[in-house]
Amino acid sequence: MSLRPMSIAAKFLTVLAVATFVARFTSSAQAIPIPLAPGGTVVTSQTAGPPVGAVHVDGTVQNFASQDMPLNPNGTSFTGRLTSDVWTNYPGNLLGGLTFTYLLHNNGPDPLHRLVTTNFAGYQTSVEYDAVVVPGGLPSNTTDRDVTGKIIGWNYDLPPRLPAGTDTARLIIHTNAHQYVPSLASVINSATAGVLSFGPSPIPEPAALGALAGIAGLAIVRRRRGGGNRSAS
Repeated sequence: MSLRPMSIAAKFLTVLAVATFVARFTSSAQAIPIPLAPGGTVVTSQTAGPPVGAVHVDGTVQNFASQDMPLNPNGTSFTGRLTSDVWTNYPGNLLGGLTFTYLLHNNGPDPLHRLVTTNFAGYQTSVEYDAVVVPGGLPSNTTDRDVTGKIIGWNYDLPPRLPAGTDTARLIIHTNAHQYVPSLASVINSATAGVLSFGPSPIPEPAALGALAGIAGLAIVRRRRGGGNRSAS
């Protein structure tokens, strides 16, 4: 039995089906948060959609302003607003902990180059952005983490950077942290502005843990010695 050649319409439908499959596969791959280890730099992916099911734990909205130092101590390079939020059950968090999100608005007059968020030392992190909850919000060009793991920076280092009158996308950091504290973020171009935000509770340094263990050990020894003296009397 001979097979009839495919019609032009059938060929078109076949190509369309393959293209649709590839597009779905590609979009789902882009929706996976990118792991960010200490010393790493990544291009963040976009979330698949709005954070349905996420539980809002805490948040703050803080205004900030910079000064042009040292040439013009009374001049203002930029002003703006940072929205910082803490979430549980945030979609895309495969690390089992809290998710921290940041939304930066630039009032200008100068463009912004970078947002620095802290303190993620000792924690696993993955990053992505959401442009759905902030229509027109701009993702960072790259996202990096310093070698200590403490600082995660969102870089707007390509023109037009983050121009006056614009917002970032919602910048998302998934973690395995289960506690959070107030922290200090930095907004940067040639000048810098500090602004209150949220981050994970710092993990005690090994030296501090050793000191605590030593103090606990001394307390146990003293308690045992005290108990021995009482039994002997």
